[in-house]
Amino acid sequence: WSPPRTAFASTQTVVSAVQPVYRDQRFVGVLVADLSLERLNSFLVANAQGERSGYPVLLDTSGALITAPEQGQRDLIGRTLLPNEDRTALDLAALNPALAPLLDQVRSGSAGITTLSLNGREHILATAPIATISWSLVRVVALENITASTEETTTGVRTIARHAQFTVFGISLVMVVAIG
Repeated sequence: WSPPRTAFASTQTVVSAVQPVYRDQRFVGVLVADLSLERLNSFLVANAQGERSGYPVLLDTSGALITAPEQGQRDLIGRTLLPNEDRTALDLAALNPALAPLLDQVRSGSAGITTLSLNGREHILATAPIATISWSLVRVVALENITASTEETTTGVRTIARHAQFTVFGISLVMVVAIG
């Protein structure tokens, strides 16, 4: 796969899959397929399984940003990218020094989980290398999204407990009045 670039026949930013073609052990040409980053990002976000699941980010093995949704761009670099901005020219470590542990993990080609503060909020970042194309898929989830369902469950249990206490109290009061 190529680094992100502007397509020849349009203004879209694309990545290209390039494969040499041989016939009878003789080179006959090259097969190229362009994939727009907008379409790639839409596919990744659509498969993110909901808002609480966070968002996906693709980085190459040098730590360069391939694609991220707008929220990811704001969290990682503090702004959204311009439509044809050269992503490979972005120095993520300089733009956001907090990303150093993530970038080290991506550059080493290892999978793992990192906790980082992005825009003042704690996030969990799960990294999985895609060795065949020298990229890493990173899932970024705000810690509050992970703990939200636990807090909702705790609140629900407390509410049920309060209702049960009032019910027991009400039944006891009725029995005292009835027995006299």
